[in-house]
Amino acid sequence: MHIFEPKYRQLFEDCQQEKQFGIVFINDKIISPCGTAVHIDQIVNVFPDGSCDIIVKGDHVFELKNLMANYEDKLYAAAEIQFKKIETGSTEELNILFKKYLDQSSKVIHENENMNIFHIANRIELSHENKNHLICLPNSQSMIKFLLNQIRFLLKIRYQEDILDKNFYLN
Repeated sequence: MHIFEPKYRQLFEDCQQEKQFGIVFINDKIISPCGTAVHIDQIVNVFPDGSCDIIVKGDHVFELKNLMANYEDKLYAAAEIQFKKIETGSTEELNILFKKYLDQSSKVIHENENMNIFHIANRIELSHENKNHLICLPNSQSMIKFLLNQIRFLLKIRYQEDILDKNFYLN
């Protein structure tokens, strides 16, 4: 993330001591009912004007209960949240399909790859909208079903691309 707005620079200063903060997806000025609690994993660059580049890592998914635009004397907003209890494990079916996708996409399959639903969602490169849709689903079974459908769709696209490639080669 590149942090440059005054409110986010203030948030960065407040969260450097391994504190969490939340990220909520906003699309067309509509605020998602779910978000992700993250922590600062790495500070990449700090610039003289106070802006910075950071890497954050997600810790928990939450439901947004109440958004407070004005929070104490801070420039940034705050919220009341409730953490969602999600079993992040995968299923054999999802693991097999995921490995098939990686293989057909010529992506590296790591030997000790952590096969959980969020890792898989990240590796298949879901859009921001689909990532948000995933975390807003009510349970892990719904999330697994969603990921299975996404991977099946991507595999069909890959299959069609291969057919198209062969047709161009034959012409």
